[in-house]
Amino acid sequence: MRAENFDMPIVPHRARCVSRAARLLATCAVAIACNISCNADSSGDAPAPATDHATPVSGARAGIDWLVDHADAMPPGWAHTYLLRLHRLAPDETMAARIEAALRADPEGRRASPLPRRLGQRRVLQTRQLVPLLFELTRRKDLGIPIRKEQDALQAILKADEGRFWKPIKATQRLVLLHLFAELGLEPPRDPDQTVRELKRELAARPPEDVASDDEMLYALTHVIMTESGYFQERPDPERVAFTIPHLFRGLQRALDDEDPARSLDLIAEIVGCLTFVGVAAEGRIDAARQRILDAQQRDGSWGEGTGATAKRIHLSLNAVTATIEWPARPRPDPDLRL
Repeated sequence: MRAENFDMPIVPHRARCVSRAARLLATCAVAIACNISCNADSSGDAPAPATDHATPVSGARAGIDWLVDHADAMPPGWAHTYLLRLHRLAPDETMAARIEAALRADPEGRRASPLPRRLGQRRVLQTRQLVPLLFELTRRKDLGIPIRKEQDALQAILKADEGRFWKPIKATQRLVLLHLFAELGLEPPRDPDQTVRELKRELAARPPEDVASDDEMLYALTHVIMTESGYFQERPDPERVAFTIPHLFRGLQRALDDEDPARSLDLIAEIVGCLTFVGVAAEGRIDAARQRILDAQQRDGSWGEGTGATAKRIHLSLNAVTATIEWPARPRPDPDLRL
């Protein structure tokens, strides 16, 4: 199929919907606030590429095992968020049970993040502080830990700021924040639909080939799909994400043409995961992308250069799993984690 032909068939699915019963199509993948600066990779040579993760199924399962095993080494707030997403896409009950056990296994509270001492100060709206704060409040909410005091304090800051903090925030981070605000029942500083309309206007004003070479925009488009699904919680309305698909295919083709395979691997994996979850029928570029992802997998099941559970390796490994996993017919409901 020619790269410029984007009349791709969509595979129908029946799925859970919060506000109405409808036939929805599959969507999204994952990867979240890694667009906040990730920690540098540890030094050291990368392990040799694996030879025993030859199929998407075995590769994805090995990746899940690695992520679960390294949950407590993840940056603050990531383990709870990432394990929940893995649970939603777990290919079978055995794997789902393993991930759920890992979600509950935090006896010393190592995954908890300290809250700012002065939560009422405006500086908590700085992105590097705000996202970890929202992650931690979401984790506490899921565990049944009271957060009303913190919610009220944060809502007061948002109201007093009147959206000034919002202006310098990039589109991808805006989408992440809007999702987290909704999860916590906070009134957002901007209408989520307005953010999508702004993206559409920018897309209409730019040549398609320019968008295809703009990684920041492509990540924003994958996060449109993710937020529409609640990060795997439900299948979104295909009409609301249809505008992203042609641009994502062009971006995927450009990334596949990159002479340095490792440089674009995270973007490739995120695009493939989103297109697969949206229900786009398999085609040559997706098959080629999956093979490139599998060729780059390390012997321990992870992806990425260096050693240890660095932020970049964790994010890439999660994206690689979503790109190669055999998606369940419906996202699994989140387990009840209340203490």
